[in-house]
Amino acid sequence: MSARRSLPVRVLFVCTGNICRSAFGEVCLASRLAGVPGVQVTSAGVMALVDHPFDELMRQQAALLGLDGSGHRARQLTGRILKNADIVLVFGAEHVDWISASYPEHLERVVALGQAAAVLRSQPRRALTRVSDLVRDVRQQRPDPLEEDWIADPYRQGTEAARVAAEQIWDDVEVLARKIEWTD
Repeated sequence: MSARRSLPVRVLFVCTGNICRSAFGEVCLASRLAGVPGVQVTSAGVMALVDHPFDELMRQQAALLGLDGSGHRARQLTGRILKNADIVLVFGAEHVDWISASYPEHLERVVALGQAAAVLRSQPRRALTRVSDLVRDVRQQRPDPLEEDWIADPYRQGTEAARVAAEQIWDDVEVLARKIEWTD
């Protein structure tokens, strides 16, 4: 994805059930990029609870940030969804493994959200990464995600787990929103 590309830019968040982490990432980034033309943010799950709404505890965390996840409905990750994504942001090694086993042809666009945010944080303060270069740059600077790049699944783990996951996702999404040049 290093060549210049035309709009739109399609960002896909992937987690397990698509009701906690990926749903939260989607509403966070979509909210932050609401004024940026041509960016589409979606989410899906590798074992989605299809048509289920946002997990209640994660919905509450979103509401605390002024975000509305009420329209979210979980969907199963498919090859077609992956094919249509320019960047695939995952939360756990199991998501990479699932994509690798099911749709290896799309693996070149997959990075961990925390991995991408860590690379962007390491750049000089005012530096921006072109969206078309993000995955390549992340892979060059941090080829494999570190343990701290993963964000634990808060599903059925209580309010504190939801708060911690939401805070990590929000912080990482904020870095992406600020440090990426979204229009090539």
